[in-house]
Amino acid sequence: MAIYGDGKHNENMEHIEQPMETFDFFLDQKITTWMRTRFSVEATSREEAIEKAKKEYEELCWDESWEEIPDVQETMSVRDNAGFSTEEVYIDEFPTIKIWENGMNSLDHF
Repeated sequence: MAIYGDGKHNENMEHIEQPMETFDFFLDQKITTWMRTRFSVEATSREEAIEKAKKEYEELCWDESWEEIPDVQETMSVRDNAGFSTEEVYIDEFPTIKIWENGMNSLDHF
């Protein structure tokens, strides 16, 4: 059986099934989340501790570890990200190639 020049039809112009391949992709998304840092304050009263925590929390948390609060992640909108993309699709090959993004400078024209 002869194959027509386009590789998809035989000499009678009947469509020849092409074998299916699998291609892997991935979606990267920018998210917002909340992180928790636990710290302690020494004070003579609860009220004094609250005031110290309000004023000095950055210094009090500086060397402390933080943890992500579960179930509070949200995808970030393009508007909240100053017009820059928050979703990007890549084909999972080496080198990785971005094929689409949702920002103002979208790659839709690839």
